This record gives sequence, structure tokens and C-alpha cells, in this order.
Amino acid sequence: MRYITTEDIATLIHNQMAMQSVENDGALLDSIEDLVISEVCAYLAGRYDTDRIFGERPVRTGLLVRIISCITVCRAVRRNAARKVSDSFYEYEGWAVDMLERLRDDKMRLPADVPVVKNEDGSDASAIMYGHSRNSGWHI
Repeated sequence: MRYITTEDIATLIHNQMAMQSVENDGALLDSIEDLVISEVCAYLAGRYDTDRIFGERPVRTGLLVRIISCITVCRAVRRNAARKVSDSFYEYEGWAVDMLERLRDDKMRLPADVPVVKNEDGSDASAIMYGHSRNSGWHI
């Protein structure tokens, strides 16, 4: 695995159940994790340097580990029979997506040691702010 470990997955589901979900094929679990990481990168790319976070020497932080673990576990279990998947797994995925949206919208931040996107001059890139002219108070 590239970012999370089997110990991270074991905090959410019994290791035996996780491996049975992917038919004891660790490569399949790796490919699920890779897809989840690419999705996480799509959420975070505007704010954080995802190439460095998920690069050769990953920058692990508890929140990202839990987010990726939750989504990976849900998708691994769901590939067997979606109708038999417990609601708690969908709650894991729902929580993870909610956290990603909060990080994307700058309602939450990752720890200071997580690299942020830099401008060409090396300064931190500021978040893009959106507004509209229909707001009579000109609030952003």
C-alpha cells in the first residue's frame, strides 16, 4: 500500500474480513487505495501539494489516513455484494467525503507540517474566493 497500512485498515474492520473482501489479493486492495488517493487529490489539489503528500516519502497525517482508510474499506467491502454491506460502512464513506469537502472549502485545515500549494515565487498560494453580484451586500 502506498499511503495507508493494514494496521490503519484494522482500526475500522477486522483484517481477516478486509482480506476476504478482496479475496486475499493485496494488489486489489492497493488498486482500490490508489483510486481513493486520486480522488482525495482531486479534492485537495487547490490547497495542498498532493504530489509531496502522496509522493515517495508520504506526509502522513491522522485525518488523511482515516479518510483514505474509511473510503478504501467501504469500497473493498462493497465490491462483494452492495446489498449486504452494513450501513456503518456507508457512514464511514459519508464522513470521509464530508471531511474532504470541509478541507477543500477551507472550513478545516490539515496540520502545519502538511505542504501547501506554493506560488512561483515560493509564497503560499491563497485560496480562490468566489462571489456573485446578486448579493446586495457584496459579501463573499
